[in-house]
Amino acid sequence: FVIEKIYNLSHPFLSKLVHIDAYRLEASKELLVLGVTKLIADPKNLIVIEWPEKIADILPVGVVDFYFTFIDESTRLIKYGQ
Repeated sequence: FVIEKIYNLSHPFLSKLVHIDAYRLEASKELLVLGVTKLIADPKNLIVIEWPEKIADILPVGVVDFYFTFIDESTRLIKYGQ
């Protein structure tokens, strides 16, 4: 189980893809130890968070939510919004 994984990107507008899985976190302060505040502050980072409600108190205003609904083995419904 990995809480945070960072991938360096070769893209003109993005430098990192950061995947955070907050499922097992008890509090957002556990993520602060990993330096997530600095990662969030960098606009060249694309950050994807599973279970964001567990760390909602440290997320910036304007976060865009994506919702995935299981339809069947090969189909998902994806919705997004703020």
